[in-house]
Amino acid sequence: VISRLSVDVKIGNKEKISHIQKQISSTPLPLLVYEVSRLLLKYPNLNSFYHNDNKLIYKSINIGIAFDDGERGLKVASVKNADKLNLDNIENKIIDLTTEYVNNKLDKSTLTSSTFTITDLFNSEITSFHPLVNINNSSILGVSSTKQSYFKLDLSFDHRITSGKEVSLFLGELTNRLENIFSSSNLDFLDKIEVKCSKCLRDLSDDNNGSIFFQKVINSNTSGYLCSICLNGW
Repeated sequence: VISRLSVDVKIGNKEKISHIQKQISSTPLPLLVYEVSRLLLKYPNLNSFYHNDNKLIYKSINIGIAFDDGERGLKVASVKNADKLNLDNIENKIIDLTTEYVNNKLDKSTLTSSTFTITDLFNSEITSFHPLVNINNSSILGVSSTKQSYFKLDLSFDHRITSGKEVSLFLGELTNRLENIFSSSNLDFLDKIEVKCSKCLRDLSDDNNGSIFFQKVINSNTSGYLCSICLNGW
């Protein structure tokens, strides 16, 4: 029941990572946690698991990161409520988790709370692989190394919960978000207050060229923001 879809993400060169992330420059992992956690709000099937013939969707989004230094064994530690953190917060949390892993100080809650997992092989020679879905998850994202200005994302998923079409849409949106960021010279939107369309769930990270605007709306049905695309009825 486990299937896999892959996509190539154009990064240009690895130096761009240091322009986006302030502390971690060796891997785009923090940016992936940032973007994936926000997309999971739109694709809750990927933030769930199958139990006793039922699909159970998690209320929170905790991105598990696979750690394995060859000495301390494979452990998955969670960035809890990642969708509520900005990029700087996520970087700091990953640094803290790395330190706790090396010092064998990861607590039980951190090790057992993952709702979606990322396994990062960006700094290896691996260009594609089939990651194994973590326990009590429905999906796992594998990150491979760069090859000719691209790196590959492999997403393994539980076919009892989601479909290839849904996963392809998720990967397509994730790729567009990442490539927009890697090609942009203006990264201020990564630190802005969270503004999200209450209808289509677009947010500021979907448009860093300024062609989409967000309007504050309050009525009997909703309170929040609508993007210009939804306001125009498309």
